[in-house]
Amino acid sequence: MTERAIYSQSEGISVAALGALGADVPVLTTQASPWEELVTHQCGWWTAISQDAVADALQQSPQALRAMGARGKDLIRARYTWASIARSTIELYQWLLGRANRPSFVIL
Repeated sequence: MTERAIYSQSEGISVAALGALGADVPVLTTQASPWEELVTHQCGWWTAISQDAVADALQQSPQALRAMGARGKDLIRARYTWASIARSTIELYQWLLGRANRPSFVIL
């Protein structure tokens, strides 16, 4: 893996970010996008929208970047594969039909 990161200033769930995480590449987004899980899963940065915040986030060793990239790939496997999305969809519909408790990803 080459030590690199992807930067986004404003968007929703980015296909580029998902692709980068799936390819073992840490992702850098700003807090204008919904990627707080980059921080909670330690696979990237979710920074303020400023040059200083972005520059500070990128001060990582190659070893730290490789570890972040591996955690990103694990996040993709756990939450963003077709199989995991299908399981979540079934869980959602079971709840909507009154056959199961509200899934943890549904926020009221």
